[in-house]
Order: sequence, then structure tokens, then C-alpha cells
Amino acid sequence: MSLWTEIARVYAVSACFTADLYAMADWLKQCKIETVAMESTRVYWIPVFQVLESRGFDVKLVNAHYVKTVPGRKTDVEELPVAAKVA
Repeated sequence: MSLWTEIARVYAVSACFTADLYAMADWLKQCKIETVAMESTRVYWIPVFQVLESRGFDVKLVNAHYVKTVPGRKTDVEELPVAAKVA
């Protein structure tokens, strides 16, 4: 299973409680991830950003407009690699 497939699977079942965010950060560390790119969605990104930053990740907040303007129709999961390139 590719890393992108695994990330998409985790993305689909991610919960938003603080303990879940710390578990996600631990999982990303186990995958040797150092940089995380994320889109801001209203205020929902803030706890995720704070938890990841507190765990030592290099967190990039990506403007959704830049990701959306890349040619091709994308779902959120398909945007993951694009957001990584933009960051």
C-alpha cells in the first residue's frame, strides 16, 4: 500500500478530539513525515495546526485557491499530493 493510499485511508476516518489529533501526530512521526501541508478551513484547521506544530512538524498552511487552480478535477484525497507540491 502506498503512503498516499494510507494517508487517504486515515484522512477518511480521522476524528477531531484532542487525543485523536495527538494519535495522528504520532502516526505521522512513525511514517517519518517531517512537513505537513494543510488548507485552512474556517477555524477547523487551528487545533490540527497547533498539535502538529507542538509535536515538531514543519506545518505549512496552503492557500486553497492555489491548490484548486492546478489543472484537473480533484477530490480532497486527490489534492493531497498537489498540496504537498505547492507547500
